[in-house]
Amino acid sequence: MNKEISVKKWYYVVIILVAGLLSLLMMFIDTQPSIGQIVLYMTCSFIFLLAIFLVLVPKVNTDFLHYLREKSKIANLLIGIVVLLPLLNWIFSTDIYGAIASFSLWFLIPTVLMGIPHVIQNEKVKRFDFVFHVVAVLIYFAGFDLRYFAAINGFDGGDYEFFALWISTLILLFMAVQNDNFIDKFNWQVTRNKLRISSNLLTILSVILLPIGFLTGFFVWNPILDIEFILVGFIGIWLTIALPEEVVFRAVVQHKLTECTPFKEKQHLKFIVLIVVSIIFGLTHWNNTTGQFIWVYIFLATIAGIIYGICWWRGGLFSAMLVHTLIDWVWSILFKLP
Repeated sequence: MNKEISVKKWYYVVIILVAGLLSLLMMFIDTQPSIGQIVLYMTCSFIFLLAIFLVLVPKVNTDFLHYLREKSKIANLLIGIVVLLPLLNWIFSTDIYGAIASFSLWFLIPTVLMGIPHVIQNEKVKRFDFVFHVVAVLIYFAGFDLRYFAAINGFDGGDYEFFALWISTLILLFMAVQNDNFIDKFNWQVTRNKLRISSNLLTILSVILLPIGFLTGFFVWNPILDIEFILVGFIGIWLTIALPEEVVFRAVVQHKLTECTPFKEKQHLKFIVLIVVSIIFGLTHWNNTTGQFIWVYIFLATIAGIIYGICWWRGGLFSAMLVHTLIDWVWSILFKLP
């Protein structure tokens, strides 16, 4: 027993150190113009990363989730801190009214929706909690990547990465305290079976995407041999692209619509939801490339979404994130248009 406790302590130490190092890395990549902005940016990033690791990394997440569920007031306080702490950047804002409007629409409203099933202990409400969760995460997603609104002012650069970690943390905390099977599906535990699933599905996806990409001209041989870019790129894609997108589309939307609805016994619904969610996922990439490749990108992203959804079924969040990260990473360092 003492040995197990000692191992967990080391896990906590490593998690804290990694969260600290990554927040430092974010600061160097996205430099802020003043000491106050630097401190706030690093503090928020550290809290987001630490919370993400505590709910997803094995050995520590079981105890942490048990603590959150036993201490609901602490869980609510943590969610409140995550929601409100970044608002301190309004000190540096040049458009306070725009910041309030953006925060209210893209962060406060979905946070309230996510919390309704947890706060209102009513069977009818809990039976349809999937509605609140799906609507909430889609609002989060529409706002976090800065396509549809002006950023909450105060940080000079790094908004996308910051917001990606912000919404990921909020959604994961809500899912952690409300989902009984959170550990089974969200755990980042590496197993031989998960690696086998990821490898097989990655191979299938590559066989589909590569010919289409090269035939349409969307893929070109354009290798980037910068070691720093390669390493930082993998970490960045894992945490700021694969994590929020897989949490939103697979872990919440797809999962909730297939496993948490009154119609979950209907097996064909599972495949219909997979296709529909993948199409929506593909359509969200409509402005990620130049005009001539819009429909190619949407089609490829839709196919990828189907594979990521199957990864979620068979290997949970870890497998979906691993395949998603590897696809985006290899594309960005080898085949992306200049």
